[in-house]
Amino acid sequence: MLIRDIMTTNVVSIPSTMSLAEARRKINACQIKHLPVVDKEKLVGIVTRRTLDKAGPSALTTFSKQELNYLLNRLTVKEVMSKDLVTISPDATVEEAVALARLNKTRSFLVIDNNQLIGIVTDSDFFYKVLNPMLGINELNTRVLVQSGV
Repeated sequence: MLIRDIMTTNVVSIPSTMSLAEARRKINACQIKHLPVVDKEKLVGIVTRRTLDKAGPSALTTFSKQELNYLLNRLTVKEVMSKDLVTISPDATVEEAVALARLNKTRSFLVIDNNQLIGIVTDSDFFYKVLNPMLGINELNTRVLVQSGV
């Protein structure tokens, strides 16, 4: 199975100039965890729900709600995004991707073809599109069994 078979192609992306508050609203509205950052059609970074959580206020902060809103609307994605991107070809195999994920300790891949972002693959895709069908989850009378050497 190839990455192109399991990737999400309608990728939601944002510009690096977007405020942290806007990025948080986008992640929540789209119910996603990873937002590729694209400037002038060039992939420049990625921001995750976890990154936004860390960049947000601590429970111990003494800022008022208005002060926090002001800060989150002034800070941009560019200031917190990760520039260490893990990319993969749509023609890579799922096995290659899993090995690459373990090596890079990542939960998502940006799928690049001809220097263009064409998709994203996350750990959820591996579970829902690869593992669940193999185990027959949500499918009657379907299961793949593998028996090791006898």
